[in-house]
Amino acid sequence: MSGNGSDGASVAAGMSLSQRLAQPYQFVAPALPNFKELNKTLQRVSERYDQPRKKPLQHARQYLDEFAQKLDTADWRATPLSFVTQVASFAFDRTFRGVEQYENIRRFMIREAEVSTRSSFLSALVDVYIESFEPGAKHTSLLSRALYDARDRNAPRWRKLFDAVPDFLLHDKAVNQLAALMQQMDDPWHGLRALGLRQPHAPGLMDHVHAAFVRGARKTCEGPEGVKRMLGWLKPPGHAVRRVGAGDAINVMLSPWTGPDCPSEISTLLIDNLTAYYGHPRVGRDAVWNEVDPELERMFMRWLVHADFRFLFRILREVEPSHMFPDREAFWLTELEAGRVQELWVAFRPEGYRLAQQRLPDGGREAGRFALLKGGGPRSLLFMRVGEDIVVEGTHSFPICFFNATSRRAPRLYQPQYHLDLLQRPEDSTRDSIAHQGGWERKARMRLGR
Repeated sequence: MSGNGSDGASVAAGMSLSQRLAQPYQFVAPALPNFKELNKTLQRVSERYDQPRKKPLQHARQYLDEFAQKLDTADWRATPLSFVTQVASFAFDRTFRGVEQYENIRRFMIREAEVSTRSSFLSALVDVYIESFEPGAKHTSLLSRALYDARDRNAPRWRKLFDAVPDFLLHDKAVNQLAALMQQMDDPWHGLRALGLRQPHAPGLMDHVHAAFVRGARKTCEGPEGVKRMLGWLKPPGHAVRRVGAGDAINVMLSPWTGPDCPSEISTLLIDNLTAYYGHPRVGRDAVWNEVDPELERMFMRWLVHADFRFLFRILREVEPSHMFPDREAFWLTELEAGRVQELWVAFRPEGYRLAQQRLPDGGREAGRFALLKGGGPRSLLFMRVGEDIVVEGTHSFPICFFNATSRRAPRLYQPQYHLDLLQRPEDSTRDSIAHQGGWERKARMRLGR
């Protein structure tokens, strides 16, 4: 018998059904899907589209009034669940939860939570509970109790969280219990997401959990791993930085290091990340810095002054490896370490500016760590406040320039850019200068009043 396909087909075609069924059949299982890749894809989708967007609050009254009319008429025809849950979100929102006109809507939602078997409705109300959470408030207490009693009817998405935090829906216990769980996590932000809490930085409940977590993290922030964990909580990779309560977190991370012995690993970690998250405290000041203890901020600024000084000369060595200014670096480093330089700001020419941007850690390029220098001449300028003077030091033949800090013509620190010509106006009588010639260090010390 020939082994070609057509003969086999003809034989098979001539078989009876019983003969066909009697033939041995080898089952070939289909290849299993790559669950690892599927899970990665699901994770990416969840990271980007983890919760439907709320309708803007300007439409809230329209939604609330329409729902109130449905309550009055008991006409629920063509009323989608999405409309009901959106109204619940508005009714419990900070803007409207004190409005008596909509109290009947809130009562309706709570009564429905007590008896509903619609898990999707109950699930949406858990989101409302989280975002509208206010300790001691009547609406939180009532919604909390209704949802707690209905927890076994809720959606599977919350099951892991309810198992890990049994009192999550009890308003007087949820904050401390969840914060205590976070203390046990190496990565609290992703740890909470793994439990089904899709937005760990959501307002309401999580603001209070954040505060409790920060209070409990004081001891762990005495080491680099604890600092890294707190930084990762404030700014998870690929997600927005946390702003509410960030000042308290900064205080907790800085407070162990008020003595002279902060390891450089810690100070560098905090400088690079906090300036990347919340900007330079003196440049377009972010409101977060207003929440930081002033003494701790001054300490942080001292760290920043030293770090930016070292950064300047590191960039100079790369831009011009054979530069001939080690004496200037040594002189000002002595002044810096003696505490005579109160503030410092660096301006780079375009070549150095581009390199400096590249040398900043990821996320730090918009932090305003230095300025751009325009015009011909030196590759960089160092602006310092030393006592009552603004001192400008430069590379190449640029002299040391001294300005009275109160003069209108004194250059201001922390500007985004400078033009060299405006710093070298010959008619400027408010400026003293010392050329870098023999004995310049002695002259500079005398000028600085030492």
